Amino acid sequence: MKTNKKTNYLYLVVATLGLSALACGYLKIGMVEPTPEEPTPQLVETESDPVEQADPTSEENLPQSIPVVAWLGKISSLPESSQFDDFVSLSPQGSGEFGLTGATEALEAEIRSLRDAEGPQEFIHFWGSLACEGIDYNGCQLVVDRMQYGASYSEEDISGWVGVIRSSTFNSASSCVFELSGDFPIWYSIYASQDESLKGEIESLRDTGALVRVSGRLLIGIPDVNGTRIEVSSLEVLQAGTEEKPELADSNPLTEGWPTFVNDRYHYQIKYPPDAVLEFFGPIGFDNNELPEGMDAETYLAELTKLYTDRLCVGIRYSLGIIYISAPPNQGTGYTPCGPTGVGAGEIINSEALIKIDSQTYQVKTMEIILAGSGSESYRLNYHSEMNYLLLDDNTRIFFGSIPRQDATYEDYLMKTRETLLLILSTYHKN
Repeated sequence: MKTNKKTNYLYLVVATLGLSALACGYLKIGMVEPTPEEPTPQLVETESDPVEQADPTSEENLPQSIPVVAWLGKISSLPESSQFDDFVSLSPQGSGEFGLTGATEALEAEIRSLRDAEGPQEFIHFWGSLACEGIDYNGCQLVVDRMQYGASYSEEDISGWVGVIRSSTFNSASSCVFELSGDFPIWYSIYASQDESLKGEIESLRDTGALVRVSGRLLIGIPDVNGTRIEVSSLEVLQAGTEEKPELADSNPLTEGWPTFVNDRYHYQIKYPPDAVLEFFGPIGFDNNELPEGMDAETYLAELTKLYTDRLCVGIRYSLGIIYISAPPNQGTGYTPCGPTGVGAGEIINSEALIKIDSQTYQVKTMEIILAGSGSESYRLNYHSEMNYLLLDDNTRIFFGSIPRQDATYEDYLMKTRETLLLILSTYHKN
């Protein structure tokens, strides 16, 4: 935000520079004209062709502004002694920093309240116009006419955006990002969930340096790169890529850096992403009919815990999903829940598929669950989810599926998590 601390000083400097320029025989647009009290230097006419002076009112000389649409950044305050009082730093780091001001008093007050914020208000999506005329921090100022942060969600159409497609990651899963061309290389996740041919084209252009023009629907406030995603409806290559498309760094978790969990008690092992969370569960109850005569429930539960350990059920929580592995002794006895306990009322779509685990092919039973919701709620993972069950030859039961979340959608789960869950399961091996 601009202050007036150095206004008088700047006017004096500009005026002095203006006189110097005239004395040297040329004129720069925007210089302060000499006051009547000052002698006006006379331009000496020569036989050379006169220099045509630029028209300051022509379109090409008017200040150029850059439209800002859902740029992600955070607001930081500057010291009291600074010329300006705050600035925006864009995400990803290094994309740019500049000053900002609100288009209205209410927005200005909101900007002040968000300085140096933490938690859900730290990163903000901005809309407005950016002008770089030396009027604010780093010579540029964003006039903000809209902000979005926290758990807010919105969508809007975009048309004719130009940029390149690059590789990135989100929640340890591979992602394609659209990098906007220009002085500020803003990132948006890019995908085509409804069009397999467009999806393939996006992948083929990734990291080739090809300049593309895209149109589609921009989703803001989702768990993806920079909190955004472009759902592409059309894509045009403006300039062919000059770089050979690299292969993805070894994306097979079997060969690159995944730790291995070994369940010594139930004789299996499985690999998992480094940022996955392991959870362990032992017996928490039992069927009253199996309580030994003369033994109280607390003592018997302690005996069960000693016998079956806390490796009876193992959970692997990753991104928007989870895997539960229930050891054979837990079948039918209900020592511990190892998976979801209910689905709620709504539409259930049942399907079956085959999966290969530990060199064996198994049938997976899938339930896609759609609960009643309104508006954007109906797309959230706590309204639209998935559960998968399979039973191995030794009666080990495996559940995997999505985690109920209000800040993610079923499409997010399918795109960013489900494939990784299947990769985790592909590493399961019976010892």
